[in-house]
Amino acid sequence: DTTAPSTFDVTGVTGNTDTTADAYLLHTEATVEWANAAGADSYDVTIRNNADSADVCATQNTASTSYTFTGCTLTDATSYKVKVTSFDTAGNSLDATTFPYTFTVDNTDPVPSIDSQPADPDNDTTPTFTFSATDVGGSGVASYECKVDAGGYSTCTSPHTTAAMSVGSRTFEVRAIYNSGNVATAA
Repeated sequence: DTTAPSTFDVTGVTGNTDTTADAYLLHTEATVEWANAAGADSYDVTIRNNADSADVCATQNTASTSYTFTGCTLTDATSYKVKVTSFDTAGNSLDATTFPYTFTVDNTDPVPSIDSQPADPDNDTTPTFTFSATDVGGSGVASYECKVDAGGYSTCTSPHTTAAMSVGSRTFEVRAIYNSGNVATAA
């Protein structure tokens, strides 16, 4: 038998409370997930540095389509490459078609700031705010959510002008959401 298992893809990386299999990891414990390769008996899975020059997490063999690495150190704001190779009982092998699959550890919450706001006190019943967020983890800001007083958060963009309100003391908050799913503490 010289026929390798069928082609397959790495589908993502999850870890701890990060249950979205994607290219961002919100924790330093990684679970690599991949599709089943027809004819495969087992898989070797390795996490390598981004330069692909050294193993960060030693190669592990499993019959499953996922593997959780424990005891290896993944650093925040750092990218890594995953290699998964399928094997059949005859020893034929095939790398995942998504090799190298790259993911980034992003444990840092976004840091939003309100850049401009009306003077306090102000009688403007439709005040405008501008805001931004610092991208510490490297995954980028996906969106913002704003709220006034005890209302709920809703998607917003900067600059943001509120709906008409009665004159009085108000609280405006904005939070940033990174592509990795991290949500900022409100500013």
